[in-house]
Amino acid sequence: MRFIPFGLAINIVLFSATYAEDVGTFTGRILASDGTPVKGATIAMPNYNEDAAPLGEATTDAKGMFTISIEERGGRMMQRRLPNLLIEADGYAATYVSSRNLTLFPHARKHLGDIVLDVGRIYSGRVVDETGRPIAGAVLKCGALLHVMGHTAGNVGKEMSVTTDSGGCFQTPPIPLGTPYAYVQLDGYLLSTYDQKQLSRADSGGHLPDLVLKPDNPIHGIVKNELGEPMTNVDVRASMAPVKTDRHGHFTLRGFGDGAHFQLQISVDGYAFINWGVDVKPDGFEHYDVGKTPDTDNLDAEAFKKAMDRITVRAPTLEIVMQREAQILGRVVDAETGDPVTISRLVRCTFTRKKDGEIVMDGCRDSRFTQLKPGEFSLSYSYPTEYHLTISAKGYVDAEAFTPRVDSLRQIDGIVVKMTRKSPSVDTPSKLHQQIKGVVMDGAKPLEGARVALWRLPGKANSVNAYIIRGRTTVGDGHVFASAVLKGGHFSLDVPYQHNAWYLLVETAKRIVALHGPIAVAKGETKSVELKTRAAGGVRGLVSNGSTVDVPLYAVLFSDFGIQYVTRVRADGSFEFTDIYPGIYGLKAGSDAILDTEIPDVSDKNMSLEDRLEIDRKPSQPWKRATRIVVEEGRVLNGLVIDFVP
Repeated sequence: MRFIPFGLAINIVLFSATYAEDVGTFTGRILASDGTPVKGATIAMPNYNEDAAPLGEATTDAKGMFTISIEERGGRMMQRRLPNLLIEADGYAATYVSSRNLTLFPHARKHLGDIVLDVGRIYSGRVVDETGRPIAGAVLKCGALLHVMGHTAGNVGKEMSVTTDSGGCFQTPPIPLGTPYAYVQLDGYLLSTYDQKQLSRADSGGHLPDLVLKPDNPIHGIVKNELGEPMTNVDVRASMAPVKTDRHGHFTLRGFGDGAHFQLQISVDGYAFINWGVDVKPDGFEHYDVGKTPDTDNLDAEAFKKAMDRITVRAPTLEIVMQREAQILGRVVDAETGDPVTISRLVRCTFTRKKDGEIVMDGCRDSRFTQLKPGEFSLSYSYPTEYHLTISAKGYVDAEAFTPRVDSLRQIDGIVVKMTRKSPSVDTPSKLHQQIKGVVMDGAKPLEGARVALWRLPGKANSVNAYIIRGRTTVGDGHVFASAVLKGGHFSLDVPYQHNAWYLLVETAKRIVALHGPIAVAKGETKSVELKTRAAGGVRGLVSNGSTVDVPLYAVLFSDFGIQYVTRVRADGSFEFTDIYPGIYGLKAGSDAILDTEIPDVSDKNMSLEDRLEIDRKPSQPWKRATRIVVEEGRVLNGLVIDFVP
């Protein structure tokens, strides 16, 4: 179960080096909250594809120790981009290790320290219909949400299910420490959910009031192709209700009532992705493309309404016509002979133009293309715009091409790319690919075996979607765009597009040792740099009012450079950070179970559009309630006292 707000677009660009298949390991110890080791706990590194086998699994021994091995393969991002590590054990609530702590070092071990499992919270209750009759066999799904932004969250662990007995009663497994949720989705009934007030007000035994299921209003729809033919066996996802179309293209959505608003998503190979916001009206439906939602930064309420009206479609029925992906067709030839050239790689980018005409790349990615004959390529696209293409071929200097701008999905052809042969005696630099290369020195010696990341600072966030760590607003994590393992202290990183503020972050299995930037990289430029490691510092302190909170607390350090540290607060309120990279940090105490009150509540359906736009434009202020500290090289900052502030 995931809650993702409409209009939140996440564009992830994957550029990573190709590595040999190497194995790295994570080690650690699993403890109960009283400090005793937990034997038989399972530790799993989920796959990027949730339905695939985990990347690695392990079980703790009698001392609570584990070692989990992960194989590194080309195409995977193994530096601060792995899925969260999941830890589970019978009788305990699941917990996790954040991806920011998970960097794989081939042929080396990274120790994750002590990881504490808490008992969690168990809830019980009863599911009934409108007449009060118990409903047996209803499946209640439950879990806890881990907020990564103010209104964007994923599960702390796996979503769990329990089935009501003959009396309609249920008892949940231990719920992880996060924002708890529990809901029932039963055919013929509205989706029914325990709200946060009900869950937070449950007594010490976790007893909840009856969950009343009310009859739903089925929503019928049809999926067709561009020829008007029904499409069979298509996945239709509406909020939490995935269904498939029948042989006539029909589908039925259950769990919705009058005036429902939901997100409809349909993805079919060879067709453009559908991502609609849908409103059910008395006389039919209204829908709009989520990706075309207007930017609220410079719009007042009236202008926003007009912009939304322009992208809103009104229809008496819910009919979805899938548009087939269009093709970009082109030829690649030798610039001198005109002979066809066999392509080895094609990178497609979106871009913007500055006022002076400079092209600024964005959204670059290796693209799948077909090449039925040497030099003749076909490339699918599903979003009408203009694209920049970079073509690579063995023995040739990279070449580029621009597609014409289109405002609808249609075939683009007539593109001819002329490629120049490389001189066998001259190392011809590419004018299209950017690089940063260099060396990392640890004192007088090159640093060996560490990882260096092409790093971007976190973006600005508004108050609604402020970055969250352990329930507290922070600046947010930096982002890894490319990663390499140092060999003899040297590295080379491909830079996906030009930018004036790239950084390099270097870390060993123990700690971050260097951060260098900003580095401006122009199109086709190669920058050479030399980095030097820095000694770490430490922080010790006390959360003075930790005993007033009925959940474990964590101390959080964050910086404007996107570097974050988290440590558990001990039972006596003390905490300690070790191996901290020197710099200026904000310090807070928080818990996944208590979301920062700085996050505005936007759930009120009666909120005016003017008020909503004002909230959307309000920037997040993570430093507002933070204790500002300076961590110096080789020194431990002692005696800090902070309060937990909801």
